[in-house]
Amino acid sequence: MWGMNRLGPSLVAGVAAAAGLFLIQLGAGMTGSGRGWTAFYWILCTVAFSAAGAGSRWEAGRRFGLAVLGVGAVLAGWLELLSEWNRFSAEGMSLLALGLTFVFGGVRSGLFDATANLNPRKAIAAEGVIGLTALLFSGWLSGPAPWGPALSLWGFALVQSLYTCVPSSFLAKPIRSAQAADPFETAFSKLDSMLGESNS
Repeated sequence: MWGMNRLGPSLVAGVAAAAGLFLIQLGAGMTGSGRGWTAFYWILCTVAFSAAGAGSRWEAGRRFGLAVLGVGAVLAGWLELLSEWNRFSAEGMSLLALGLTFVFGGVRSGLFDATANLNPRKAIAAEGVIGLTALLFSGWLSGPAPWGPALSLWGFALVQSLYTCVPSSFLAKPIRSAQAADPFETAFSKLDSMLGESNS
């Protein structure tokens, strides 16, 4: 979804994800269990869509594995820091959303890939701006179930889709210019050229 390389498919997938959450909310009702199912759905979306847009099956599998590890670390911290009572409070859900956004952004941009031709500072800046804007916008759209969580997820997906508009040239490492020639070699070459011209 939001890891796709084109804006159109990313937007369509975002609407589909929001529709899926809406159906879940209808089934779960407006009780506390609704937030539990919402958290589970967020986790599924993070893992599944982190692999979207991969150029090959191997790349998709690698992204999927990184997302699983990242989500596992976020869940471990989330469960450790928060008691069962406040995990599904507004603050607890916000903390989970922040952690999942970090995982998704890191996998999508390649920040967790040491072999990626990526400028880390620019990638972190782009992911930071888009991720925080997405969280703020989705929080502003949030409301009572069943429409609120689905609308919030749609808003998050809408902003995350803007990542497809970031030029790859902006995120890539600058091309290193060729190393300057040795001054002694340059002078020797010029002298040799001058001697050759004078002898001809």
